[in-house]
Amino acid sequence: MNQQIEDVVGDKKYVELMYKVIDKKSGSVLTEIEYPIGYVHGVNEVLAPAVTAELEGKLAGDVIEVPIDCNAVSYTHLTLPTKRIV
Repeated sequence: MNQQIEDVVGDKKYVELMYKVIDKKSGSVLTEIEYPIGYVHGVNEVLAPAVTAELEGKLAGDVIEVPIDCNAVSYTHLTLPTKRIV
């Protein structure tokens, strides 16, 4: 099977990612996740909707930049589970 097809982000695919949030005005890093967090794309709402939409169709190793209006983000979207479910 083609490796690229297996690595495409889409509904019900388990995805691990690392991210950083950068203040556009100052260039300061507000937060950075250096170890991958995981979620099931299209099922878990752990990311802001704009981020989830931008990840759709991306391949493993791709880098995206998504402007986020912090005034419009609900912090419930940023809540991550404390246990790993196997």
